[in-house]
Amino acid sequence: MSGYKNPPKETQFKKGVSGNPKGRSKGSKNFLSLLEKIVEQKISIKQEGAEIKITKKEAMLMQWINKGVKGDVNAVQRLVPWLLQIDQKNKERDDEQKLSLKDQDIMEHFMNKYNRGEKND
Repeated sequence: MSGYKNPPKETQFKKGVSGNPKGRSKGSKNFLSLLEKIVEQKISIKQEGAEIKITKKEAMLMQWINKGVKGDVNAVQRLVPWLLQIDQKNKERDDEQKLSLKDQDIMEHFMNKYNRGEKND
């Protein structure tokens, strides 16, 4: 018996046999690969009177940021978490670059001796 949701037995998938025996062809790319290729393409834009080449991804980010600057609340809401991550990353980098108190004392002592012209004995 065949009909709605009951295909004929001879056209149904057989147990243990793939519905796509050849599989995806080797040359075909998935969606993410294609998207990556497209957003990494370079385009020319004019910025402050000069023509520059940037990726499409950079251009999209620039447009998103420009919308936020112009007051688009949606763009600002989407950008704030990323901006906070950048601030946190910069703070961590600055903290790593700061000298410890002991190192600061050593540097001050050295600079004082250097400025007075004393030799390091």
